[in-house]
Amino acid sequence: ASRAKVPDGMHALASHTSKRIIGDVQAESRLNPAVPRPLGGDGVEDDPFTGNVEMKAPPAKVLADPLDPYTDKPEGLDHMWWEQLVQVRNDKIASETEVLNLGIELKEMQKCLHRLTDEDDGLRSRIEQLLKDLKEFREERIRSKYNLEVPQHLKQGQIEIDLAGATMDLSDAVLVHRSVVEDVNEVIKKHGGSKVDTLTAIKDFKKGIYDVQWLNIKLEMDGVDLVNLTKELQLLRVTKSLQDVLKNGEDSQSAQEVQSLEALLEHNRQMQEKRVNEAFAKLRNIQKSSRERLMQNEEIQHQIYGMGAHVAEQMRIKSGQEQQAQPVVTSEKRMRSLVTHRKLVDISKAQKEEMVLLREELERLRLRTFPSFVEMQPPSSLDERSMGHQQLI
Repeated sequence: ASRAKVPDGMHALASHTSKRIIGDVQAESRLNPAVPRPLGGDGVEDDPFTGNVEMKAPPAKVLADPLDPYTDKPEGLDHMWWEQLVQVRNDKIASETEVLNLGIELKEMQKCLHRLTDEDDGLRSRIEQLLKDLKEFREERIRSKYNLEVPQHLKQGQIEIDLAGATMDLSDAVLVHRSVVEDVNEVIKKHGGSKVDTLTAIKDFKKGIYDVQWLNIKLEMDGVDLVNLTKELQLLRVTKSLQDVLKNGEDSQSAQEVQSLEALLEHNRQMQEKRVNEAFAKLRNIQKSSRERLMQNEEIQHQIYGMGAHVAEQMRIKSGQEQQAQPVVTSEKRMRSLVTHRKLVDISKAQKEEMVLLREELERLRLRTFPSFVEMQPPSSLDERSMGHQQLI
């Protein structure tokens, strides 16, 4: 009787566990209808752990044949003891059969448990993926709702992003209020001012150190100079001239040399003044001769103008007389007119050459007296030359 109670407890515990697992599976199947459920041949759930359908127990295997009292009963054994032995044997066989059936049922339950565990893992991973997708969808919805592209009219200097390129990437741009930027700038200026003050203090401190070091080096060098001067004084040979200097306070020979040099300097100064005066006198003479040459040039120019006008008038009168009288011009008259014209041309050329030479001489003298930075261009005609000379004068 005690052996029969233990399998009943195990069966009750297994039945309770299977019902709890089946309840969780049914709840998950109601939450997620896409999860397939095993069906039987008639379309009904073929789950051995549901309470709706009777579980199909596996066929029990007979462990031993029943005892035959005619062949298996020992001789001389009391019938009561035989009955008790048969009862014990049957109870043992029944308990073993029940244990075997429970073992088979346990294996089936373990298989179902593994299958449900796999399905639970798949559902958990799917739930996690769906939750992740839902979270991303919500974030994207919030981002699409609040992170919009809005055109803004900003002044130059208020945009601190890189505007290089044809397209501007504003994915990481942030629109900040001006007061926030000014507050940040004030904080930066404050920290920067403190750093500048610190660097100034460090600079002044190092400057003091450098001044002290320079003073130490200067004093050391002064000391070395004094030591060298003391050595030179100690090693100095006292001569007669040095004794005279020490006695009279100055060197007479040096004083005489200074006097002679001063006299030479004064003589050179006087000679320099004399040369300058002579140069100025020469310059005045050159300027006077230059003015005289200019006056002569002007007179010659007027003579040329008068001769040219006279020649032109004679030619006009001659041409008019020829047109009126139409005399027969002889070869002698033609030759005489040609000779006269030739002489006038030669005189004009000679006077032009003489004027060119005088003008060159004037330029040379002027360049000797004072520098001229005017770039001279040769006039195209005699009138232009005379006008240029008058402007220079």
